[in-house]
Amino acid sequence: MRRPGLQRQRGQSMVEFAIVLPLLLVLLLAVGYFGHAIISLQNLNAGARAAAREMAFESTQTPGQRVEGNYAASGERFLSAARSYLNQSVRPEQLKTRESTRLSGDYNTLLNLQGRFEKHSEHRFSYSLRETIDATRSQYNDPPPRDRKTQPPANLTQLQVGLGVMFYGGTLEYSLDELAPLSRFIFRNQKDPAIRMGATALMPAELPLRGPGGLFSVNPWLPDLLGSNVNANPDYPDLIEN
Repeated sequence: MRRPGLQRQRGQSMVEFAIVLPLLLVLLLAVGYFGHAIISLQNLNAGARAAAREMAFESTQTPGQRVEGNYAASGERFLSAARSYLNQSVRPEQLKTRESTRLSGDYNTLLNLQGRFEKHSEHRFSYSLRETIDATRSQYNDPPPRDRKTQPPANLTQLQVGLGVMFYGGTLEYSLDELAPLSRFIFRNQKDPAIRMGATALMPAELPLRGPGGLFSVNPWLPDLLGSNVNANPDYPDLIEN
């Protein structure tokens, strides 16, 4: 003989389980989707860093690139390098390069840089530090340089000296298409339910000789020096023969 109280208790438990089960399933799905999103973001960051590093390495591979600074830093190359690195980690059709590289703000302000961080294209940046010095002082040259009249050379008293580094990279975007059903359910977004994430990476490379941000541009006296006729330039009396 069954007890009526026990039957009521079992019925109550079944009702409670039926109420809790959908919430539990949603919670489990949300945890799984969130874990997938975190792993995808980690892969995206790793791919962006690897692609930026590859471009930085390529930028100085040939003598022409080191001299002319004519490396073609493009979004297509950035995306190709990222896909090659990530290989089977992401779905290639969901990975793309954003047209504009998204930086987290003005780097000169954020990093309190003494030099200048400049953008030359969406995938090429430079940092340069310039200073005007008196190169005739003993701290730069010992003994200090003198011309034939034992005077400091005029062209060295106000010398603009610069150094710097190039940066290559961009911003990757990955669309989590597999989360579209969850987006439709939670955010009620039927028109564009895709959840997208981005990752930006820049990697340093040496300055080329010419080109925007190159060694000649941060040291404007270098082209003048290399192209000057010392026999006709009074700035170089110590180089002129009697």
